[in-house]
Amino acid sequence: MELVVDIGNSYTKVALINQERVVRYFTFKSNPSIRFTRLKDLKFSVVLISSVVHKLTPIVIKEIKKISKCKVIDIAQLKKQLKIGVNCAKEEIGSDLYADLIAARKRFKTPTLIFDLGTVNKVLALDKNGVFIGASFFSGLEGSARSMFYHTASLPEIKLEYSDNFMGKTTISCINNGVLYSLVYSLEGFMKNYQKILGKDMKVIVTGGGASLIRPILKKATYYPYLTILGIYYIYLENK
Repeated sequence: MELVVDIGNSYTKVALINQERVVRYFTFKSNPSIRFTRLKDLKFSVVLISSVVHKLTPIVIKEIKKISKCKVIDIAQLKKQLKIGVNCAKEEIGSDLYADLIAARKRFKTPTLIFDLGTVNKVLALDKNGVFIGASFFSGLEGSARSMFYHTASLPEIKLEYSDNFMGKTTISCINNGVLYSLVYSLEGFMKNYQKILGKDMKVIVTGGGASLIRPILKKATYYPYLTILGIYYIYLENK
């Protein structure tokens, strides 16, 4: 079995994988005090790491080595077998984005639009030939909510929750519902326009930490919480 570690801006996700199946899953706050004592009883043969917080990577590796002597592999150092149809070098594309794209190509084999919703919301497009053709990035749910708190004199900081109504009736629900549904309507707009490029058989995948809040609202998307985790695993398999 393999232990996959995905270090994100807000959370670090850890999964134990057995033959492409996630058998255990953990989340930790991404900060220098991160500790992996909850993982000490897990059995695995190798550790695979993807990170967008490079200053945290050596801290995470140090913590892993406290509980295991297994080899640790940073997938940023591995070759990525993905066709790029955008005007940038492969080195400019983060490991998390590569993981999403490779997992989508492997799992769905159709034109695919990926919504990876986290600290930064990422919209990624794969065409029918499995070529990465473009993307859009914009502020995540929590950042959007916090910006109103930090840049106004009287709006409160809130904890976002699922709502089945776009309209609010209190200050908190107005902020909460406005943030959630502005994201949903934005994603629906992306879906409409990307379908013109990718075609009617386009598959829409939603993943990431913010996905669970809008999952019941975004009806035409498939919720796939482990997309990035499995992509990290597939990059490793392609390099074995």
